[in-house]
Amino acid sequence: MKIGMLTWEYPPRIVGGIARHCHGLAKALAALGNEVHVFTLDFPGSPTYEETPDGVKIHRIVSELGHPNFLTWVLLFNHFIEKRIADVG
Repeated sequence: MKIGMLTWEYPPRIVGGIARHCHGLAKALAALGNEVHVFTLDFPGSPTYEETPDGVKIHRIVSELGHPNFLTWVLLFNHFIEKRIADVG
């Protein structure tokens, strides 16, 4: 099964519990033989795409963090994620 996970927080960006939860869930789903794609916010020094040894495919989306209008930032980030998902298929 092909699974897509969308989150603004994923290691190495760890702000709270969602990063740890998504990371553990992605690894567990991949271990069951699923094709797991995580779409997340970019992080300085991290590649825009990588496949982990666990088989999780991570797609980091460049989006300016800290936009003065939070709702605008969320809409823009969602738009960029939607475009990346369409590219991945």
